[in-house]
Formats: sequence, structure tokens, C-alpha cells
Amino acid sequence: MIARIQNQPFAFGSNLNPRTVSLGCACDEEPVPSLIAVGDDVWAQAQMLPCSVGGSTTGGLFTGGPEGWDDWVAEDGWFIDGLGFYRYNGSISGNYSLSYDLVQAVAGDAYTIQITVSSVSGTVYVSYGDIEFEITTDGAYEFNVPAAENNSGLVITMPDGGGVTVESVIVSTLDIDVTAIFHHDGGDEVFDQSAYPGIFNFINGTVTLHMSLSATGITEGCFTLELISNCNDQSITSQTFKVVNNGLPDGDCDTLLIRACNDYDNIGFSVPFVPRIRILARMGWPVYSTEVLEERDSTGKITRSFGDRTKTLTIKTGILNEWDHAFLSTLPIWDHVYIENQEVVVANGKYEPLYGEGQWLNGAVTFDVSPKAELVRKVACGPALEGCAPDNDPICFTPQLVTSFNPGDSGMELWATMFNNLNFPPGAASVTIGGGAPVVQSFGTLPDTLMWGPIPEGALVTFRLVNADDPSCIYTDVLTAPGFTPPCVAFANNAVSIVVADGTADIYAETDSGYYAIEDALGVVTPYTSSEAAYDLLPGIYCVYPSDVDGLKTGAFTTLQTEDGVTDVDTLGLTGGTYDTIGFGSHVPNINIHPCTITNYLYPGYSTVAQTVNLSSVSGLDSVIIEGCYGLTDVILPATHDITYLSLLGNALTEVDTIINSFNLALAASIVINLSGGTSAAPTVASETQYDALILGGASITTN
Repeated sequence: MIARIQNQPFAFGSNLNPRTVSLGCACDEEPVPSLIAVGDDVWAQAQMLPCSVGGSTTGGLFTGGPEGWDDWVAEDGWFIDGLGFYRYNGSISGNYSLSYDLVQAVAGDAYTIQITVSSVSGTVYVSYGDIEFEITTDGAYEFNVPAAENNSGLVITMPDGGGVTVESVIVSTLDIDVTAIFHHDGGDEVFDQSAYPGIFNFINGTVTLHMSLSATGITEGCFTLELISNCNDQSITSQTFKVVNNGLPDGDCDTLLIRACNDYDNIGFSVPFVPRIRILARMGWPVYSTEVLEERDSTGKITRSFGDRTKTLTIKTGILNEWDHAFLSTLPIWDHVYIENQEVVVANGKYEPLYGEGQWLNGAVTFDVSPKAELVRKVACGPALEGCAPDNDPICFTPQLVTSFNPGDSGMELWATMFNNLNFPPGAASVTIGGGAPVVQSFGTLPDTLMWGPIPEGALVTFRLVNADDPSCIYTDVLTAPGFTPPCVAFANNAVSIVVADGTADIYAETDSGYYAIEDALGVVTPYTSSEAAYDLLPGIYCVYPSDVDGLKTGAFTTLQTEDGVTDVDTLGLTGGTYDTIGFGSHVPNINIHPCTITNYLYPGYSTVAQTVNLSSVSGLDSVIIEGCYGLTDVILPATHDITYLSLLGNALTEVDTIINSFNLALAASIVINLSGGTSAAPTVASETQYDALILGGASITTN
């Protein structure tokens, strides 16, 4: 089954003859054609359900009923008689299930589940993989599973108690097959799913066609677009489109390109869907509006506590047809609307084209838009997403692919299995280990599995797959090979495990032994002289520890600092040590210092991602400098301490009272505290007494 979804630029309808290419192509005909430029993308969407092609118990499918329950597994609470499986559990809750191991299912294929139930009291849950359906009343039900998983099971449960009789279950295969035909004066341009799978996307009962008009070879004249469901030869056809020269000075006319999208399934469309329409129009005539809230006191003074100014631009169109108007009238309710490269909101209210005498389908319209950044008021289905700005092109789909690590003949291997080429025809597939060169392979007839190896234990592995139809779409997955245990675990203390994400990581250390060493995931040990920095470490897992000249562990750190590129630091190995300085780079998200003594200062760096720094177990601190961490919301100091210099400049602390209340009043004369800048909170009455006492004692305190 294929059916139109209304209110989109490609207005499919069964009343349109797919062969009537010239309808409206001439300027004096009714209706006027819709417009599209050679460089524009075609985005069209239609409802499309898979077609059943039958099945049997020998073809990977099954029929369950009073005579066919042998392969089902029933947990406590289920029993069978001559009419079917029964479950009655009264008011007692329990996750009892009736399950069938669908081992014959093929990943990526589509299936339909038909189930008949009676005597339902409560809610019956029918689940297949991550897909779940609910049944609350007696009857026969049919559910579609658009993309199966290998070895998935079919499960029927009533976790909240109640009763049900399952009379029969039938699972059949489904088929999805669609063809797009561009009918034009020069003939037909046919794009079949089997030959061009990358231009079709199937999701939530819809099919989306996305391709460039230039790929059709149509550069002039008019065309219609027909979508055909090859399961039953049903088809829907668009109105006539005329190809224009993109509104250039030597082109056909002045046009505007408008595109829209939603963050979630809405207005009858599934996401991702980014329709665009090219219309005869000009935009200008700005108008500015202001909105203020004001108060007037007894002296006559007016105070305005809020103000806002918005700019409105008017769009005046040429003569458009009824289908163009249908889409344009929905623009106020799309989550994102772009005119050329500017995101706007479209004014709501009555949309009323002006029809001239004798114009029964054609009319011009005037409507207003405002820049979205100036004023946005709407009810959203969820958090705002990135939208569909042209800068985010290409808009790519995810391949039907899984990756896993498996033992091979010569060691650990990375396996990548591609099940089918729907939505993402595979091009070059490559694997990069650490900072090495990529190793490229290509998939054969799908489904197919590629293998790379041997992979060193603990190595950082980057897998990339290029879309064969659109090389700018690249699927990337970063994995860590299993099995590596950082050597730091074997050390009682004074050793640190770090994770490096890119090739910019630096480490600086000072030790009382005169040397320190870094051991990588392959067990290679590199000694460094104390005060010597280790630069540009490759991605991977490392252990850093004080050592002798040969890299054998001995002595203790006095200073340890990491710079950008380090994403994780485990300081458990620092337990019990005594250090002059401890510092961490800007990529460490959360820092938890285990019990130790720091005699000088702690400096976590200008972290862009740090949220918490926990110093509650640290002793001996005199100075703490944590500045410019605009994501840092909490710094936990020891309950009692003798810190005299604390700079938390430019952070995002949610409260500072606890920090102020923790200082030793006996040291007030030498205490300097800076909690200003960034978005950090101001002190409240909760620290007022301590604040005043510190100031009276000679302390310097700066806050927001």
C-alpha cells in the first residue's frame, strides 16, 4: 500500500494522471506549474506499508495455535488446553512470559505479526526485539516489524497481572519495494529501489525519496514524479513541476527557496524529512515591533523591566498553484523553516491567497516572517535538535551494520557485518589502529562480513564506512579493543592510568627518583627524565609512574600535570602520596582526588567540560587554582583546611556558600578568595556571618 501525505511540496494525489506532463507547464494554463531548479534536492514522502508475501513453517516463519505450540516456552502462570494458551494471575504481579525463539529471522527483513486474543483483563504486551505493542481488548491484531534482528524472540507478557487467552499467532514475511519515475517530455527516468537503494528511506510506515534533481538528467521543461509500490502496482503522482534556472539573472524568474523540517515525527511526516519549495517571490519591506513591560511609581518614573524587539519581513509571491499554497500555509507549525540560508519563524493567522478573475486554482499571497533568533515562542515535543541548516548537509542515514571484536587465528580481530544496502550503500570500509595508516576493504554481496586483525589489546580502533552514493556521508565508530588491564593496577600507589583521545596529549611530571616512565597498551615502556615533558601521545591507554633510568618503578611523584587530549584520569594510584603540584588538562570531565597530601597547589587547568572537582580527601593544600571552567558546577573542599589562596575565577558554580564557610578564620589575614566571573552563583545569607568575619579579619573576597 502506498498513499499520499498531504501538505508537502510534492503533492501526490490519485486524481493526477502520471503521463500528463504538460499540464500547467505553459504560463497561460491552469494550474500554473510548481517550480524546481536543477541544483535543488527532491524530498518527497508517502505512507507505505510492507506487503505480505506469505510464509511457512519451513521458510523461517511459523504459525502458533492449539496444534502448533510445541516450540513455545511458557514460564510460570501459563497453561494450555484445546483452545489455546491461557494465563490468569489475578492481582499478583509477576513478569511471566510466553516466548518463541525466532532464530530464523533475517536481520533487516520485515515481518508481520498477527495475533488473536480473548478474555483480556489488564494489558498484554507483545514484543519483538526493541519493538513492543500493547493489547487491552479482545480481538485480532496485526503488527508490522520493519527491520528484524538476527535470533530475535517473540515474547507475550502480562507483567501487572490479569488474564488472557492467546488463541493463535502467525508470523509472515513482508516485502518493501518501491520505484520512483520522473515523467518528462523526453521520456521516463526510472529509479528502482533495487538499483538505487540509497535514495529511499523506510521508517515508521513511510517511504522518503531524497535525491538531487541533477541526478535525473532533467535540465529543462516539465515533469511529474510518480511513486509506485511494486508489491501491488499502486501508485501516486505529483503535480507538474517546471525546471527553472535557479533564479539567476539570466534565468527564468526571481525565486526564493524555502525549506522546513521537524525535530520529531509530526504533521503526518516521519523524520528525517526536509522538504523544500521554490516559489516566485521576493522578500523585503522590514517592519520592527517592540514589546515591553513597564511600571510607573508614585513619582511618575517609568521603569521597564523587560523589553524585546522583533523584525518582520514581508514575502510577496507571484501566481502560485493550490498545492504550493497548501504547503506554504503549514510553515508556521514546522519546528525549523529556512529561507535561503536564514532560519525564520512564519507569522501565524489567516493564510489567504488573492485569486484574480478567472483564476480557479492560481493565486498570489503575502505573508510575514521574522528571524528565529529574535523571538521564539512555541510548544515543543522535546528538546530542540540541530535542525536541518544547509551547513549540516549532507543529511545521512545510518547503515544496517554491526561491529564486534572476536578471537582470530593470529589474535583479536574486528568484524564488521553489513546486512543490506538500504539507506546506506557501502563504499570503502577502513580501520585505523591508534595513529596508524587506515586499512581499507570493500564489502561483497550482502550480507557480508569483513575482518581486520590482529588488533592489540586495549588499542583505540576507528572504523569508517563511506556511502557509495554520497561519499560525503561517512559513518564513524570509535572502539577500544578488549582485554587490556592497565599495569597501574599492579602498583600499590604512586601510579596513574590515563586515557588519550587524540594526538595532542602532553604529560609533565617531577619525581624524587629523577625519572618517570610511561607504559602503553602494548607493554612498551618509555623512561623520561624528571621535569621532561612527554609530547603528542597517540590515542590509547597508558600508565604513568615514577621510575629509575631503565623504567622500573621506584620513588614517588612530586608534580604531575596532564594537558589537552587526555579524557580520563584515574588518580587511585596517588593514594597516600605527597606532592608539590597536581594538574590536569582541559578535557578531563570530572576530577576525584583520592586521599593524598599536596603541599603547594592543585591546578586542573582551563577545562571546557569539567563538572566536578572533589578535593574532600586531600590534605596539605595551600593554594587551589581552578579557572575558566565554564561547565564546572561544584568544587568540594575538605571539611577543614588551611587553604589561603583559592581562585575559582570564571566557572559555573551553582552555590558558593559551602566554600566560603569552609575557611579557617584564624588565617583570615592571609586569605585570598576569588569566586567571580563566569556564571557562578553569588553568596547568600547562608554564608553572611562567615563572609563578614573573614573580611573583618583582613581576607580579600571577590564574588559575583
